[in-house]
Amino acid sequence: MSDNEIPEKIEEEEKIPISHEHPGYMGEEEVEEREKPILIIIDDDKKTRKTVKNAFKKEFDVVDLEDGKNCIKILIEERPTLLLLSEDTSTVDGWSIMGKIEDESMYSQVWMRDLPIVMLSDKEPTLELSQRSNIEKIVDYITKPFEKEEIQERVDRLIKKLEKSKKISDTARNRSVRVGEEYERISKALYLRQRLIKPVREELKKIREEGDVEELIKFEKALNDQMATINFYRRRTKEIEALAKKWKDVEKPEFMQK
Repeated sequence: MSDNEIPEKIEEEEKIPISHEHPGYMGEEEVEEREKPILIIIDDDKKTRKTVKNAFKKEFDVVDLEDGKNCIKILIEERPTLLLLSEDTSTVDGWSIMGKIEDESMYSQVWMRDLPIVMLSDKEPTLELSQRSNIEKIVDYITKPFEKEEIQERVDRLIKKLEKSKKISDTARNRSVRVGEEYERISKALYLRQRLIKPVREELKKIREEGDVEELIKFEKALNDQMATINFYRRRTKEIEALAKKWKDVEKPEFMQK
């Protein structure tokens, strides 16, 4: 069996319960007390923060921060469902904040590992962006400025995708924690990379028009590497989806199985 194949049978893996005293645990009572989930936006542009607040005030309690000072402390206190983070402004370095979030998630704040982060930027996505080693730490990349309806549509679509992925990953996780976690990771990465690849293709067109052969060859090779990653993720998610469906059907009573 190759490394890329998923075994038909996977032994039950030990599931380690999370202690209610663990710093990363949020008790059921605390969750139930909240009327709406929390959305945090960190951006120094007042208009962007206002647009986001108006777009999601019905679905979320929106916390808007104009800079990254004390943002980790606020994240821990608020425990948001979604984080919108400015990539690079005069006061906010989104990638540095992401590094701090990752550090926290490795120790006390385990819940941060699953925090969806949407990067907001004044710049269009580029090939260089998609090649970042930590690019898959975000779930979407949205270019500013945007209107209320545009950000609503993007976030609503993202949430539906995340909910669908979680259902499948939870089904797989019941039989194999490893496979469930793999699906959650690569399904998010696939969603992101497919969104980034379109503007990168536009970037390729410009390079062709400029006629720099050496730069064109270099760019096309890098783009092909990105497409190879996307195609691998597509195949892998389909494999796990098929396996999760099979596992789910096996758990049904015989008369309900297809």
